[in-house]
Amino acid sequence: MHRNRLERSASKRWRGSVRRILSAAVYNLSCFTHGCSTGWVSGVLGNEALTGGAWLAALPCLVALPAAPFFAVLADAKGRKAGAFCISVSFIISWSLAAWCGPRGVWAARIAAGAGGAGALALAPVYCAEIAPRTRGLAAMPALACSSGILFAYGAGGMLSAHAVSLSMAVPPAVLLVSLLWLQETPSFLISIGRMQDAAKVICWFDGSDFQEDLTDVIEQQEVRIRTSEYYGRREGIRRQDSDAFQPMLKRSSGLDSNCDRRSETSACRDLFRHRRSRRALVSCVVLFCAAAGSGVGAVNSFAAAVLRHSTHDVPHLNLTVYNFTLYNGTVPRRLFDTSEAGSIMCGTALVLGAAVATVTVDKIGRKILLLWSCSGITCCLALLGVYCDPRLRMQSWYINRLWPYRKLIHDDGFHQKIINVPQNIVDLPQNTSLLYEELILKNYTKSWLNVNESLTEVPPKVLNLTTNDDTTLWAPVTLLSVTMFLYNIGLGSVPFVLISELFSINARSLASSLLISWMWLSSFLLLRYYGTIAVSLGLHGTYYISASITLLGSLYTFFIIPETKGRTQEEIDQALDGPLLVMEKNER
Repeated sequence: MHRNRLERSASKRWRGSVRRILSAAVYNLSCFTHGCSTGWVSGVLGNEALTGGAWLAALPCLVALPAAPFFAVLADAKGRKAGAFCISVSFIISWSLAAWCGPRGVWAARIAAGAGGAGALALAPVYCAEIAPRTRGLAAMPALACSSGILFAYGAGGMLSAHAVSLSMAVPPAVLLVSLLWLQETPSFLISIGRMQDAAKVICWFDGSDFQEDLTDVIEQQEVRIRTSEYYGRREGIRRQDSDAFQPMLKRSSGLDSNCDRRSETSACRDLFRHRRSRRALVSCVVLFCAAAGSGVGAVNSFAAAVLRHSTHDVPHLNLTVYNFTLYNGTVPRRLFDTSEAGSIMCGTALVLGAAVATVTVDKIGRKILLLWSCSGITCCLALLGVYCDPRLRMQSWYINRLWPYRKLIHDDGFHQKIINVPQNIVDLPQNTSLLYEELILKNYTKSWLNVNESLTEVPPKVLNLTTNDDTTLWAPVTLLSVTMFLYNIGLGSVPFVLISELFSINARSLASSLLISWMWLSSFLLLRYYGTIAVSLGLHGTYYISASITLLGSLYTFFIIPETKGRTQEEIDQALDGPLLVMEKNER
């Protein structure tokens, strides 16, 4: 008997875990599609995204500013499933417009994608937290889903046409839309609208137990309590209330109490701005979001292939209509997985690995340590990348000359390609050149090339389709950017959202979260809109230097100002925020 009871208990836990994970995974298809929307610009525009895709990448962030509060109100009024329905419809409309409605449809598609992305980032973390309040690993699933969507967009953009990419990205929201017939509402929402029995049923379902059996046991326990009471048999005796029958089930898994009285508290706005600890927490989170945007990783997510390409080439002039040429001219040839696109897939893989590591380490290592690792590591990587890409330092040619004294040139005459090894000390071609003289091709690198150097300018030029092989010079940007994106996701990309739920009191948390999410969308819009402009004006090495400086300031602020919250109660956190501004080691203990 005892063994059978243990086996049934283990079976219930297993079923409950599977149901929670599946439900969270299905709901996070919205975040996966948002990640696809983020990486779509790089996947479709490729090397032209940095100079031609600024508005295409930034427009969804601008739309998300008013859309995020709308989805929050909708979820509180109609439920999390209603929010998921609107998110799915928004994304399906977006990808349909991008696939079939031409250039103008692309702009409308980006507007719909911004609305869907705002809802995904607002509701998916709430859904995961409410169906599994004691399973902290699910709280990091939205970040993992977004990173996986970005990686999928990089891979699909390198293999498929723009039309096929849009159709493939419409599949996840369609699956989410169909799955709403099976997906359960969260117990918190059901309790908030007074549906106690439905909430108890949902909790039993997520626990893997049977509602009827649990309810029978609870009612029997209440009957025993009533019959053994001293008031039994009197008119004023204890009466069973409908909600009382479900209290044990509501408390068992979620810690929710349907009969708890609502506290009479001050207004959220007054609580947020009146107390010093709340103002300090708000400023700290704003600084972290500024550091996250200033790191430039958000721009790399949308312009990955172009950033890698132009890290070894000069950035061309801005072209605001480049998407017309790339998306809808079917005669334009495109190689399968250009070198920069393959490098972007490596960066996307590092992004996914960073999100997976953050899921495991955020509760074991600590928030402050992860932020320090992230900010300081990103600073070092971006500084090195800026030095490598700085044309004044010429680190690329310095390295190449010592590694391999020849430069590979690919001559493409429209019928076949021919690889030529040109000595670096003989012919020093600019990185962006598309010119080489026909005599260099015809002589096919014989000894007479040694005498071509001085008379080269006297030969009449002939325009040939000639490009340099970037495999050798591109590995350093790919490696450094991959490490940067990995470090971003283990710290700046995930920890600020955890700190929102820990630094603020319950009364001020919702308002603070709304303000900070709006600030995140605004900073993301400014980053995506002007990253390419800054890169054209200062060069990519200049943007790397600026980003490295911002993350360095972020690491200093984290070290001196932000207290550690891991393992601390709300009272201890409030005490630290009310304490001295500089958080020294003795205050941390």
